[in-house]
Amino acid sequence: MRGRLQSSLQRLGFSLIAVMLCVILAQPAQALTANVPTRLPAPSTETAPVTDETAYTGVLLVVVNPHTGLFAADNPVDNVDPSGNEYEAVGMLGVIDIGRMFFAAISPATGKAKSSAATAVLLPNLPTDKKTQLLVGLIFAESSSKNWGGGDNEDEKIEMGLTVLNRTYYATQNAPNGRNYNKTFGSGTVLSALQYHGEFVAYGGDRWKQVMNGDSLKSKAELDKLQLFEKEHLSLSIDAAAFCTDGKAPLPTGLAGIGDPAGQFPIAFNKAANSPPNSARMVKFLHVGSHTFYSFIAGRETQ
Repeated sequence: MRGRLQSSLQRLGFSLIAVMLCVILAQPAQALTANVPTRLPAPSTETAPVTDETAYTGVLLVVVNPHTGLFAADNPVDNVDPSGNEYEAVGMLGVIDIGRMFFAAISPATGKAKSSAATAVLLPNLPTDKKTQLLVGLIFAESSSKNWGGGDNEDEKIEMGLTVLNRTYYATQNAPNGRNYNKTFGSGTVLSALQYHGEFVAYGGDRWKQVMNGDSLKSKAELDKLQLFEKEHLSLSIDAAAFCTDGKAPLPTGLAGIGDPAGQFPIAFNKAANSPPNSARMVKFLHVGSHTFYSFIAGRETQ
C-alpha cells in the first residue's frame, strides 16, 4: 500500500511539472532578470561577454543573445562567476544557444550550473578602423586570459584600452612653461603610443602576432583557426576595444565606480604590486586582473 501511494505521488508530481512547463511555454514573452554586460555596448548578434547584472527581457528558456555561457551564474570562459555571487540551480534548467545549441548542465554536487561543452565560438564583427584594430591587438596581447594571467576580466581589458587612448591626449599637452613632459606617450596617435620603445612590451610580440599581421587585424578566416579559449579571449578584446573607441566620452576618461579613488584616468599599467613608471608623477589607483593601473597625481598631468 505504501509503495503504491509513493508511486502515485511521484506520478502526480511529474504530471504537475509537465503541466507547469506547458503553461509557461505557452505564455507570451516574459520579463526575466539575467546577467548581461553593463559596461560594454549592446551585444552583437553573434556573441557578447557575460560579466555583470542588469535587467533583460526575453522568453523563458530561450536567450536572445547567443552567447556561450549560463547567464545566471557562470563566466563563459573559465566557469567562474565574475560578480562573486553564488547562484542556486533552482529554476536554471539550461540555456539554449541560438545557432550553436549550447546546453548548460546542472551539477548536483555543487548546486551550480556548469557548461557541458562549447562546440563553437562565433567572433563578433571585426573592427575596420585602424585605431580599434590596434587596441584589439594590444588588449589581446597584454590582458589576462583563461590560460594566461588567471582568467579574462572585462575591466582590465577596458582600462588597458583607455590607457592607450589617454596617452594620445596627454602626448599633445604642454606644461605652462611650454615644455612637453609626456614624450614617452608618443605623438598623439594610438600607433605612436604603442610603438614608443619600452612602453608596451607586448606590441609586436608572439601574442600580438597571434591576431595581428603587422599593425592590422588578421582576417576572420585566419582568426577562426584560433583555439576555443583564444577565440573567447579575442571576442572579449574586440568588445572592450569597441567600447573604448565608441566616442561617447571625451578624453581623458576612465571607468566610473572602480579603483581607489574611483573613476581615475589610467595612463600606465604593469604587473608589479605598486611600482609606477614615474613615482614623481604617477600613483596606483587600481589592481584588476593581473595588472596594476596608475593615474597622474593631481596637478602633475603635464609637469
